[in-house]
Amino acid sequence: NIGDDSPIPTGGVNVQDSGLKAYEVGGELNIVNSTFDTATGYIFANASTGSVDRAVEVDNDLNRDLNVTVTGSTFRNFDFQGLNLRHIGGSLDAIIGGAGALANSFTNINGAAIDTGPAQQSSTGNAHGLIVDNNVFTSVGIATSVFSARGNGVGTHVFIRNNTVNGTISDAFRLVAAAAGTTTGLAPVFKASVTNNNIQSVANLRNGEGGGNAFFIAPEDGADAEITINGNTVVGGALNPGAPIGGGAINAQSGLTVQNQRSGVLDLVFTGNSFTNFPGVSQSFAMAFIGHDTTAATTTRLRFGGNNWNNLIGFMGFGETISVDFFSGLGAVEGYAGGATDGPALRNYLATLDTGVSAANGGAFTIFSGNVVGNAAVVGAPLPVPLTP
Repeated sequence: NIGDDSPIPTGGVNVQDSGLKAYEVGGELNIVNSTFDTATGYIFANASTGSVDRAVEVDNDLNRDLNVTVTGSTFRNFDFQGLNLRHIGGSLDAIIGGAGALANSFTNINGAAIDTGPAQQSSTGNAHGLIVDNNVFTSVGIATSVFSARGNGVGTHVFIRNNTVNGTISDAFRLVAAAAGTTTGLAPVFKASVTNNNIQSVANLRNGEGGGNAFFIAPEDGADAEITINGNTVVGGALNPGAPIGGGAINAQSGLTVQNQRSGVLDLVFTGNSFTNFPGVSQSFAMAFIGHDTTAATTTRLRFGGNNWNNLIGFMGFGETISVDFFSGLGAVEGYAGGATDGPALRNYLATLDTGVSAANGGAFTIFSGNVVGNAAVVGAPLPVPLTP
């Protein structure tokens, strides 16, 4: 256990170390009321120095099962990552945060404030459970990035709820489900619930860094993903007015991007979310983009409804509120009764489900190709509860 509010300095140029490193650990790791702080002040300004410092690094290659709890702690001023929880052979369950005094704060972290999952395709990846609850993320690259366990038929269960995000370089929440490395043909199942989070200033901290989304979802390589995004509030905010770093383009800034590829299977529930104030110039395809690659087995089933879109003026891309691109494979939109290749019918149907899908809010045009089967059942809720905070 690490506690008692102890500062841990690890600052400097080209830092390779972490405040806490734990290799091949099993059982329990509890981080309570602790402070991890480089206190050097070079964060963001000198991110190109090559530093890979982390506040906490857990690296399990062997078949060890680990439960991690992180509560009441502060993580700030790291050029690479805050919490990096990596496992290949064993299972990993983590509870990060909680109500009241259990909440953590993450500030000035150039990469992912929380990064979990196996890091190699060769992982046999046992089950992974994660709860990220009631934390505050301020000026971070990514608030939370989750990579699924890759084992044969194993599960990754993720709950991200009640968090506050104030400013990101890239995505607020990034969910990647991948099945590469499995040997029995049993795809890992990735189940995630992202609910009631408050996200401010998406992808606006550093101009020319490529931008990001409130939510980024990428099923790939035959993974089976069931994801619910519900009840979140997202405020875009103006993009950084400074000159693009390295001569790069202006940031792409959007609400949702789905990249389903290489035979991924996705059931997505996207309901009751609010997106407001994206007035800056953005190169995004759309505020909500759901896309396939050209793999025939790629499948996406959608449930939309009750989302609100307001003040989205300023898009440099296709100027759409919602864009659905099923290049190949199967695409299904629950309740849709139009023709399988009728883009206007699908566009009009989507516009009836949400509020603010109009030209006044940045356009409602929907790019559409491939096949759609209407009124398909969408698996997304309720989710099993792997942990109790």
